[in-house]
Amino acid sequence: MSIPCPICHRVNRDVATFCATCSAPIVLAGRFRVLRKVAPGGMSVVYQVEDMRLPGKRWAAKEMSDAGLIDPVEKQRAISLFKQEAQILAKLHHPNIPQVVDSFQQGNRHYIISEYVDGATVHDILMKRGHPFPEIEVRAWLMQLCDVLSYLHAQQPPIIYRDLKP
Repeated sequence: MSIPCPICHRVNRDVATFCATCSAPIVLAGRFRVLRKVAPGGMSVVYQVEDMRLPGKRWAAKEMSDAGLIDPVEKQRAISLFKQEAQILAKLHHPNIPQVVDSFQQGNRHYIISEYVDGATVHDILMKRGHPFPEIEVRAWLMQLCDVLSYLHAQQPPIIYRDLKP
């Protein structure tokens, strides 16, 4: 039996965890089958994965690769911060924050598994609409955002989210 890579679609052996052609993950922790890449980032990428123990259950897998970091001190710091992020997120319980359910290392890559939230970004929806959203709708989103930020700031110690985009 062979498994196609979810990214480059090349066929790999059924025991492969990473694609032999593009190095993309195929199966994580022997449990999460990668379905597709959702969002690339600076030092991370997010994949949609399916839980092979609970067929049909979809999760988000955030991958941090330390491959681009040459300085060993910088590499250790990045790994430490990623692990700290997983621990902090796993303790949070808010309806507008995806719940973290696992974190692990596979090879030189580190992963955080969390709830998968399907949908489009506000930017993508705005581009498709071609005109601004009604003020009442934007105010409702802002109230939800303020609620999350208030929750984060109320944690001990306070959590400051630094990746908010206008």
